[in-house]
Amino acid sequence: MRTLKRFGIVIAMAGAVVIAGTALAQTPDASDWGYYGGDMFGQRFSRLNEINRKNVTHLTVAWTYRTGENGAGFARANKLSFEATPVLAFGLLYLETPTNIVIALDPETGVQRWRFDPHIDRSRQYAEASSRGVSIWEDSDSRHTGACTRRILTGTLDARLLAMDAATGEPCKDFGTGGQVDLTSGLRIRDRANYLVTSPPAIYGNVVVVGAAIGDNRASDV
Repeated sequence: MRTLKRFGIVIAMAGAVVIAGTALAQTPDASDWGYYGGDMFGQRFSRLNEINRKNVTHLTVAWTYRTGENGAGFARANKLSFEATPVLAFGLLYLETPTNIVIALDPETGVQRWRFDPHIDRSRQYAEASSRGVSIWEDSDSRHTGACTRRILTGTLDARLLAMDAATGEPCKDFGTGGQVDLTSGLRIRDRANYLVTSPPAIYGNVVVVGAAIGDNRASDV
């Protein structure tokens, strides 16, 4: 269960009925919610049944976590909207603030394991100010070991695609330039603050597919 506030966003987890096995999920497919849409098909269906109509009223709050994002220095703080769906994989719970700060939590205690801030330009007049979460990738070649064999990928309001190590949050240096790809490269739109990414990328094998939000009636350089 999540309770959301526009500022000082709070994540609250319901307890009393706990699915112990899911906290140790080691791959997105082994988790009941390893993808933004629940599974790779986006069906948003949970097979968990320990919480049901008979016992849901007995749930209590197991822990809360505050992201600390209050819109400080953000040009359009009134547009900040927390819309992320946390995903569970590799034994951690991953979520993202409206300003693209990616956070990994211990799913059983709510303790922060790591936090990565891509430092988006807060002075821009973004058309939107939200993020729906992150996507997860794991190297299928068991011969590959070390950092970034498991990755968290996300797009940003200033149109960057980021990749970071799932265990530490450190940028993956072999991805793009220092762990990021500039999605505006070659873009002809003049008002780049109206070209942004708010949804998690789609992962197909080793391919990352990114959609973008864009304002209507934008001018372009021809």
